[in-house]
Amino acid sequence: MAPVAQCALTRGLGVVSELLSISAMVHSNAPIGDAGHGSDLPSIPNPAMAPIGRAKAIVLGAVVAIWLGVVIAGMAGLARYATAPGAPGHPPAQWPAASTLARAANGFTLVMIAHPRCPCTRATVGELAMLMAHAGGRMRALVVFVKPPGTAGGWATTDLWFSAARIPGVTVVVDDGREARRFGAATSGQTMVYDARGRLLFSGGITVARGHWGDNLGASEIRSLMETPTAPRAVTPVFGCPLFDPAASPAGRAIRCVR
Repeated sequence: MAPVAQCALTRGLGVVSELLSISAMVHSNAPIGDAGHGSDLPSIPNPAMAPIGRAKAIVLGAVVAIWLGVVIAGMAGLARYATAPGAPGHPPAQWPAASTLARAANGFTLVMIAHPRCPCTRATVGELAMLMAHAGGRMRALVVFVKPPGTAGGWATTDLWFSAARIPGVTVVVDDGREARRFGAATSGQTMVYDARGRLLFSGGITVARGHWGDNLGASEIRSLMETPTAPRAVTPVFGCPLFDPAASPAGRAIRCVR
């Protein structure tokens, strides 16, 4: 279960427990002069309060049931969203000749296309940092941030930008969308790995879900191919926001991801 869902469930169960306790107290129709409340008077039942107490208990129970149903439905929606992959993209099998990005003459080159304001991509950048530490100089990385036309000059310089720029072996690039299209990317976090001859070895995402760190197939495949470059090309799902608006034009227009 995703951490957000776990937190919501824990809080929800706590509230339900409190409401049920209150319901039990109301339904019990505590007698007047209960010694537990510091009164010296004898306990005298109050029959007139019984119907009112039962009615309150029924209403409170219905409210709890409805609230719990809403919480469960919301958690299920969050889980579906977190594990729903984005468009896979169609990266070229050979390094695009028209690209202005510099491929490493030796070793591997990782290209990540990202939206600078996609909250899902924070986890992708975190996984990239661990991958680069594991690479030990055998791979260089290019993180290409797509900047929609018409946005301000520093629009792409976000916390994601600085996080990626701080990773050793990573070069950060601003793109107006042309490089993203050359590499066939459609979703923020799309990652490709090419060898020194420009052959595509990996394409996909490097997170387990949207915005979640942890062991995942994409990062595992990249670590494996650095040890065995002759392995078959690997493809994994990408979890992130769309890079382009497909309704804008056949080629797509860079969109502003909702934070």
